[in-house]
Amino acid sequence: MYSNKQFRRLYVYMFQYIYENSGGLKPEVLDTYLECPRMDTLDSVFSSVVRFICDWYKPKRNVFIYDADYDTAISEMLHNNSLQYFRDTYADNPDKLYNELITGISFKSPDADFTKKAVRTYVGVLCGMSDYLSRFGSADELYAYLDSYDTTDKKISLVHEVQNASHCSGYSGEGWGFRLAANWLKDIGMQDYCKPDTHVTRFVKDLGLTDRKTDKAVFCAFVDMIEQVKQTDPTATAFIADRLVYLIGSGDFYSSSISYKGNMDDFINKAHTVLSRE
Repeated sequence: MYSNKQFRRLYVYMFQYIYENSGGLKPEVLDTYLECPRMDTLDSVFSSVVRFICDWYKPKRNVFIYDADYDTAISEMLHNNSLQYFRDTYADNPDKLYNELITGISFKSPDADFTKKAVRTYVGVLCGMSDYLSRFGSADELYAYLDSYDTTDKKISLVHEVQNASHCSGYSGEGWGFRLAANWLKDIGMQDYCKPDTHVTRFVKDLGLTDRKTDKAVFCAFVDMIEQVKQTDPTATAFIADRLVYLIGSGDFYSSSISYKGNMDDFINKAHTVLSRE
C-alpha cells in the first residue's frame, strides 16, 4: 500500500491534471465547484432529500427524463420543502403524496409502469427521511450528531443508518442504497464522505487501493486515503477528492465555456507514475 507522502502527491496531482487538461478553467471557478457548506436549517436539509429526484432518474435508466421544472413544481407542492408541512400533510399518508405527484406533475418517461414504481420509491424516501430528520431540533443538533461518527467504521455505520431510514416503514419502495445514502451525507456538507460511483470506483480499483468492488469497500478505501493525506494537508477532504475524481472522469464542469481533453484512462496511467516516484 502507498505511504502518506505518496497519497499526498496523488492528491496534488489531481488538481494539476485538471488544470493541465482544461481550457478556460480559472482557480476561482474550480474553488466554487469544490465548496459544499453545511445547511442552516432542517428545511434546507430536507430540500436536499427532495432534490435527489434528479440523481435517480436518468434517461439511460429508462425512467424520468429529468426536467428542472420538477424542482419548482415539487417545491411548491411541499410549501417550499417545509419539513413541518410535509410531516403534517404527508408523513402519515404517503399515498396522498403519491397521487398528487402522479397526477400533478408530467413526468417524461418512456415507461409509465416503471415511472409509477419510481415515484412510489421517491415518496417512501421522502417519508422515511422526514421521519429521520424530525428526530432533531435544529440543523446544528443534526450536524453534531453526524459529526460523532468520527472514524471510517463509524461512518460506514452512519451510511447504513441513513440507508435504513430512507425505507419508509410499511410502505413499498426500495429506498436509498449505500451509494445514494453516502452521497446525501456528502451533499449536505459532511466533508469526510464520498459517493462510491463509477468514477470513484474506477479510481480506487485501478490504482490498487482495494481488490473489492463493493460500494462499501470503495468508500472505505477512498476515505482512508484522504485521512492519510490529512496528516500533511489538513485542508484535504473526501468531498473535494470526490469532486476532483468526477471532473477527471466526466469532464462535466456544467459550463460550456470550459473545454476538457482529459480522461480517466490517461489520468490512471500518469497517476501510477506519480505514485511510483521516490
